[in-house]
Amino acid sequence: MIDDSRTNERYDLKSIETLVGGKPCELVNVSSTGVLVSGLVDAPKVGSFVELTLWVPLLGQRSPLKIDGVVVRHIDAGVGINYATPGRTWPKLLKILDKRETSA
Repeated sequence: MIDDSRTNERYDLKSIETLVGGKPCELVNVSSTGVLVSGLVDAPKVGSFVELTLWVPLLGQRSPLKIDGVVVRHIDAGVGINYATPGRTWPKLLKILDKRETSA
């Protein structure tokens, strides 16, 4: 888990593969309401709506989670994208994945 003063906890999860608008990028961190990604070629402008696909490790396989989001910032570390929490269990799943990765 990343120590941050934001409302939602942010996690540095290497097990999640990420696509933005169908283009691969690196997940810097993820929270229940957004991501920070890097390495995105031709990043969309702030205010642009994008389709975000997170390939999440579930039950021994990677399952795609497609989310509509909006680009909210460009910073040196990457591109920030906010989205509505994709489900009630998403925050719990992020915590579980974080525990799994930090204890490995």
